[in-house]
Amino acid sequence: MEVATIKGATHNPGAPANWTPSNGPCGTLPILYRKDSYGNPECVSAWRPSPEEIKTEPGRDQDPQRGRLHPAESGRLAGAGLDIRRRQRCGRSVRTAMSNTPKCELCGEPMPAGEEMFKFHGYSGNCPRPPLPTIECHGLDTQERVCFYEQDFYVLSNFSAFTIMWEWTPLVGLVRFDTSEAVYHFLKFKANVPTAQQFQLMERIRSAPSAHDAFKLAECNKHLRRHDWDDVKVDVMRDILRAKADQHEYVRRKLLATGDRELVENSWRDDFWGWGSKRDGKNMLGKLWMEVRAELRAAISRAEGRPHV
Repeated sequence: MEVATIKGATHNPGAPANWTPSNGPCGTLPILYRKDSYGNPECVSAWRPSPEEIKTEPGRDQDPQRGRLHPAESGRLAGAGLDIRRRQRCGRSVRTAMSNTPKCELCGEPMPAGEEMFKFHGYSGNCPRPPLPTIECHGLDTQERVCFYEQDFYVLSNFSAFTIMWEWTPLVGLVRFDTSEAVYHFLKFKANVPTAQQFQLMERIRSAPSAHDAFKLAECNKHLRRHDWDDVKVDVMRDILRAKADQHEYVRRKLLATGDRELVENSWRDDFWGWGSKRDGKNMLGKLWMEVRAELRAAISRAEGRPHV
């Protein structure tokens, strides 16, 4: 393998302890220490296959970027106390997270450092376990654990399982939707006079087996949206949230239990309805829920005959 250039390299670790020429060549490896998008420390190094390896290594001719870490690179990373997490397939880039316990970069199993590392899992050997998939971590998730229990105020999510009765047509009247998410996507296509295509899509969204399926149906048919959707979507969402609170006492109770705290949809992928990956999004869903909360308090004050503060 040949050392590739890394822009902004901060360290050049040498060979691990007990390295000998019999282990193979071991030159200086440029490494860049930085933080990933979640603020976790990581380091980046890069190798590129030499022309000889592309010709001689089995399967390399089909995919020059495929393959495991070079022993020299693995040894240096292990000797530096780094936990080898995953390898990108672009320019032989290796991304690692700092740790005191070195692990196999393919299977994640603990492994000894330095020369003994290659007896466990060398450059030409096969990993005893299949490769780990690319893992996304959010909230309390880790590389080893996914946390899925609902948070206390999950009722404010449009994906929470609270049915909504909403008008289909003036003739048909109210029909049941499984979630407020389904109502929202249904209304994307409810023009004053829906076309046959829009009407069929609305029915598919209403009867979708999950909120996610309703979302995907709407995303795949953006070309059929009502022309004024971007102008009315915030008002539409406000009406949906009002209906959800009006139709479910538990939703009202949980909403009022938030007190005067700011409400935030902590979605990392949506910076319009949520706060987005950088936590600086518009958070429109949270703002609308705070409006509904204020309306509920005002209604309670009026019912009790006292001024609303």
